[in-house]
Amino acid sequence: MRPAAFALLTILPLAPLALHFPQEEKPARRNPLTAFQEDESARIDRELQGAWVLMEYKHPDILVPPEDARGFLLVHDGFLALSLQGREDRPGYFRMRREYTVQAGGYRYQILDGLHLQTAGLVGFSNANADGELDFRTALAPTEYLVTVAGDELTLVSLDHRAFRFRRLERSALPSQTTDLLNRLRAGGEVGD
Repeated sequence: MRPAAFALLTILPLAPLALHFPQEEKPARRNPLTAFQEDESARIDRELQGAWVLMEYKHPDILVPPEDARGFLLVHDGFLALSLQGREDRPGYFRMRREYTVQAGGYRYQILDGLHLQTAGLVGFSNANADGELDFRTALAPTEYLVTVAGDELTLVSLDHRAFRFRRLERSALPSQTTDLLNRLRAGGEVGD
């Protein structure tokens, strides 16, 4: 037998393997309800990314004027940072006295069923306690909010019916006054210069 014929006879049985093309895999059928929830969770997570400023805080038991509540929320890649500040006038001995409440923390989060933002705290602090003293925490209680994102507006409603309405902040440069002040400080000046 000639070498070329021999090579052909040994390669010929392997030809079907060489001509085998991978079949295009069909995506598994998804349950319509869970598919909607997964898609909605992914959409909300995408839209949630960024910086948000608190515009309104509603408490179920008390009226909170907009100027008495401030807040900032930063969301990125499964983490969020939340800072809240509130002020309240309380009766003193001779006149009303102003009290301030602060709360801030860093959290991991997930979006569940396209409706709920769930958080697990990493670190934070608050003075929202009986004695008003600053309390540092390394483990924060988990929280859950009903979440709605519509354009540049975000609403979070807690299980105890407190509502936070945020507006998206667009990326921008530092104000020129801030840049001027920083340049003076870098040159050895002081804040009051």
